[in-house]
Amino acid sequence: MKQKLLMASAIVFLLSCSKNETAKPEANAKAYTISLGLKGELNVTDESPLSSLANKTLPRSVSSTDLLGVQVYSRVKGSQSGDLPYAYGLFDNNDNTTINLVSGNVYRFEAMVIKEGKTKIHSTSGGYWAPFNNSGPGAYSTAITPNFIVSSITSLNNMSNGYTWLANYGPTYTFGNPSVDRYYGIAADYEPSQNGALNIAMKRVVFGAKFVAPGLTSGRLKITMGGAPDQFIETTTPNKTIQDIYSFSCASCASLNDVYTSLNDVYTEVLPVAVKLIRADGVEVPVASGNVTFKRKTITTVNINITDASSSNKMSVSFEQGDLSSGSTIDL
Repeated sequence: MKQKLLMASAIVFLLSCSKNETAKPEANAKAYTISLGLKGELNVTDESPLSSLANKTLPRSVSSTDLLGVQVYSRVKGSQSGDLPYAYGLFDNNDNTTINLVSGNVYRFEAMVIKEGKTKIHSTSGGYWAPFNNSGPGAYSTAITPNFIVSSITSLNNMSNGYTWLANYGPTYTFGNPSVDRYYGIAADYEPSQNGALNIAMKRVVFGAKFVAPGLTSGRLKITMGGAPDQFIETTTPNKTIQDIYSFSCASCASLNDVYTSLNDVYTEVLPVAVKLIRADGVEVPVASGNVTFKRKTITTVNINITDASSSNKMSVSFEQGDLSSGSTIDL
């Protein structure tokens, strides 16, 4: 894949003049350099990632091990046509990140952060795959770059669907409920101005799931939950308990935008959970199953009550209203 990397200072007039490919600026359009920042649930202790105010670099909560994808769309102001790809970037170091925008156009920004993304997301040849794969020929992986890539053809068009290719899994294992800590944000109808700055409000689009099986005395339990990787509880697992953070799949919604804009900031998804006991001889015996409602930023505890693998078992559900906002810790 050959991609032409344009520095953030590259003027947008180099874009194709075809109005079918990109929003065509007005005749006397002015170019503005806009500082980008993230705010909302991503920030920790007043950190402001991607921001530069009065030439002062502020601490950021997007660390060098995280991945931040940003897709920018544009349209001519007053136009009834849909938004068209304008620029994109995948970052891990975002001090003084800026982008050139043109007056007369209106812009929409979509941003996603995956904490510890460099080790969580599958990568090949220096590029990262879903949710950061791009729409180039062959749906390529996307490499980290220091600046935005201006393109009306290639875009990060898969971020909103939530599906993720985790590291150490093959391409057939693209998960709808990946075990990743994900943040998502949008900023629409932005009009650039001199010395402008844009802060994209981020929301944590995840839920916590804890599975407890105190009655496990032999074999191991395999837990299958929605579109998440299978989890296992061994007889040697501390307290017979496992716990992790998972991202929503939007199986019941159009995109992560539905999670982002959910009424009263409350969002839930109902996922099927099935538990099987794997015996020493490898035979899998069904133990319990049911539908469980998972709420954004809330730990849901699933208690697996094993009485006899050959008889009826029960699975109960309780909720821990522990806030999973930035800075909180989950013991795995």
